[in-house]
Amino acid sequence: MQLPFDQILKILIRELLSHKTKVVLVFCIISILFLGVGLVWPKKYVSFATIVSDNQNIIQPLLAGAAVPTKVSDKLRISKEILFSQKIMHKLLMKTGFITVNTDPITEELISETVKKNTRITKVGRTLIKITYQGDNPRKVYNVTKTFVELFVEEGEEVQARESKDAFMFIEKQLKEYHGKLIDAEDKLKNLRTKNYDARPGTEMVVNEAIAGYRRKINAARLELQEALIKRKSLEDQLSGEAEITTLATRDGQFRTRILNLQSQLDTMRLSYHEEHPDIVRTKRQIEDIKKTIIQEDQTKQEAKNEAEQKGAMYVDEGVLLSPLYQQLRSDLSLTKTNVLTLRTRISATKKLMQEEFERLKRISETEATLAELTRDYEVNRDMYTSLQTRREKANISMNLGNESTGPSFRIQEPARLPLVPSGLRFLHFLIAGIFLGVSIPIGSIYAYIYFDPRIRTSSLIEAKLNIPVIAVIPHISDDAELNTSNLTNKYLYSVVSLIGALYITIATLKILKVL
Repeated sequence: MQLPFDQILKILIRELLSHKTKVVLVFCIISILFLGVGLVWPKKYVSFATIVSDNQNIIQPLLAGAAVPTKVSDKLRISKEILFSQKIMHKLLMKTGFITVNTDPITEELISETVKKNTRITKVGRTLIKITYQGDNPRKVYNVTKTFVELFVEEGEEVQARESKDAFMFIEKQLKEYHGKLIDAEDKLKNLRTKNYDARPGTEMVVNEAIAGYRRKINAARLELQEALIKRKSLEDQLSGEAEITTLATRDGQFRTRILNLQSQLDTMRLSYHEEHPDIVRTKRQIEDIKKTIIQEDQTKQEAKNEAEQKGAMYVDEGVLLSPLYQQLRSDLSLTKTNVLTLRTRISATKKLMQEEFERLKRISETEATLAELTRDYEVNRDMYTSLQTRREKANISMNLGNESTGPSFRIQEPARLPLVPSGLRFLHFLIAGIFLGVSIPIGSIYAYIYFDPRIRTSSLIEAKLNIPVIAVIPHISDDAELNTSNLTNKYLYSVVSLIGALYITIATLKILKVL
């Protein structure tokens, strides 16, 4: 059951009075403990200074776009590297008296690590760097912070000058390297154009037109060849038929005509003479001789024809050669054969030229790919070379500005100051905390004890929990011995509390007077 606040307060006061000895004892222990801790608690004095990188000077607006100030990129990391370098730390320890010339390296390293732990470097805004140092001696803290700032500014300017020079040398080296690459790319482009002068990019249309023209010529030549072949076959057939016809009108025909004439003469003479007549006998013999001659010539022609067939040639009788029509047909056949050979040669030559154009078209494609790659390399090298030339000029101007102390530099924005008051927890804080906790801890403990103790301490709980009416409440009555003991205890506790108060006041006064 939740009790009212006034009842809880009465119970809490009654319990505090019942355990007043313990309460005072806890108060004394806590207050004295905090008082002792406050006396021995080390004082921390903090001094700081801010440094700004001067990126805005008089000359920069005049050289806008021509000179690039040295960028203080990643200032926090660079500042720590500069401040905590072995060179700076050795100078700092020597100037501030942490070490002497005779100090051994191990001791110097331990002191250096201690100084680094007590030093904090932070970045404030974009250009400000704050250096903070803490220690137990305000004068030494001030000297360390002041020396740190001076060494940092001095070393920062040296680092900037060195970085500007290193950047200039690096850009100069890269510029020479890319100059060589640019010349090499130009030579490759020149050699490619020289070797493929007939296959330059952009001539695909001309080559395709040439290929189309050759195809048209080949198709036209093929049609002419077909016509010429047909004409040749026709002329050969005509020559063969003309030979057969003409053969009849040539020598063989003459023999047969003569036989007919002789036969007619023989028939006429038989009308006047008998068979034994010399003219009749002579005429018969002439007929027989002509017949034999015809047979012999037929045999000779057949042998010649067979031989010509075996050789794949056409046999023509000698008599036929004398025919004007045959001569004309033979002349036309010869011209036609020449035309056939000419057309075949033309088709073959045109095909060869068209194949050369196809090869040229292929080389154009290959040249385009190679030229695109070489051109890309050339443009990249040219752009890098041009960019490096600009950067070299800017780096040279920046380096000259740094050498003449007109370029960007570090300067002290807020100098270090001598700390007069220690920072962090001071004696006053422990003094107040001792009194506060000495009072609140016993009260809190008694309240917790009341809250978790199940015993009944008020009559209202009996009526609420047990539902039993309470007739009367008998208070505790102390006898004389108890009262004497209580009074003696109270006097003793008052004396202790007064002693603790006097001790607090005395020590606080001595601390104010800086005796302690």
